[in-house]
Amino acid sequence: MSDSYVDLYGQQIDLALRYGAPKDSSLVALPIVLNNRPILCASKEYLNKIDKDIGIPTMPEDLSQHNCLRLGHDEKYLSEWTFEKAGKTKRVAVDGNRRSKDGDVVRRWAVAGKGIALKSQLDIAGDLKAGRLIEVELDGWQVANYPLYLICPERRLIDPLFNAVKEYLIERVEQVLR
Repeated sequence: MSDSYVDLYGQQIDLALRYGAPKDSSLVALPIVLNNRPILCASKEYLNKIDKDIGIPTMPEDLSQHNCLRLGHDEKYLSEWTFEKAGKTKRVAVDGNRRSKDGDVVRRWAVAGKGIALKSQLDIAGDLKAGRLIEVELDGWQVANYPLYLICPERRLIDPLFNAVKEYLIERVEQVLR
């Protein structure tokens, strides 16, 4: 398992879970969860130790004053987060002392109070419920929805086993988000 983008054809992989619709139209994408908004989050520990002059972020541009825990494989996503509100888009430069290609590492840093992370609600649902992480709300600004798809390289690979995996994943996601 990996958070890295893999070439399903080149590495002869039969299925993968990916956030966002695939750009390659030859791939078959079956939705697992369509409503999956990334959430800006931090621990109480991080939020409590913020300098009073800086304050907890309330607008996207406030993030430039904070240690942002960055996840990604391309430099643009590592250095810029995009928010939407009422049909408007705002791109904000972010920086921080930690970045990783592993989503769970970024989640653990956030729980440990190392900064503010932008994570899929699927990845942090348990932490939000348990109070280990808190959603940081930015006056209605949100990150675009990021659906999760089960991807396979060819339609002929969709067999009863594939469908069983898909149904299991849908059921599991529903449990996590409850």
